[in-house]
Amino acid sequence: MHAFAAIRKDGTVVTWGRVDAGGDSSAVQTQLTGVREIASTGYAFAAIRDDGSVVTWGRSEHGGDSHKIQEHLVNVKHVQGSVSTFAAIVGDGSIVAWGDRRFEMKGLTRCAVQLSASIGAFAALEADGTVVTWGSAMHGGDSSTVRQLLKNVKSIASNGFAFAALRCDGSVVTWGDPEGGGDSNDMEVQLRPCAGNCTCSRPGLLCQPCWDQT
Repeated sequence: MHAFAAIRKDGTVVTWGRVDAGGDSSAVQTQLTGVREIASTGYAFAAIRDDGSVVTWGRSEHGGDSHKIQEHLVNVKHVQGSVSTFAAIVGDGSIVAWGDRRFEMKGLTRCAVQLSASIGAFAALEADGTVVTWGSAMHGGDSSTVRQLLKNVKSIASNGFAFAALRCDGSVVTWGDPEGGGDSNDMEVQLRPCAGNCTCSRPGLLCQPCWDQT
């Protein structure tokens, strides 16, 4: 990160810092109104407006140029950034990604309700409690070794190198760089599930359910 972006009370945006990292937003300043949320990569910003549209600026290869996929950025609910890629959950629960082409989404989700990112990977929590991951394997983009455990997930957290999923029974599943928190085997006793009947309350669904829509 080499720049800042701040949302003012009136929904406009003020930026400062390194010019080529999004510190200069003059090219899109007239579009930066009614802004409710801002996300960032290492060298770019993405702002969600009240109407669900997205405005981007900064280095194009880090997500600062979204014009090629702008038609898909409709009714956007949330945007998450890795170091070089943005991913957005849109109104039907699908995901749109742009920036570094190596980490762009390949249409694997059905109904995402939460997004989390490490520096080089993403994890999407689906409405059915499963998790989809993509991106750099060393940063958590490959969850195949724990895929059978990624069920009934309530929420996902991440740092720069790994992910942790909280399941409805209180247990935690981790993956990614072992030295970055992707291996929690030594903490198995402390992270054991709760006893008895556990209830689950996942994030509010954006769609209910996507795969039943016609």
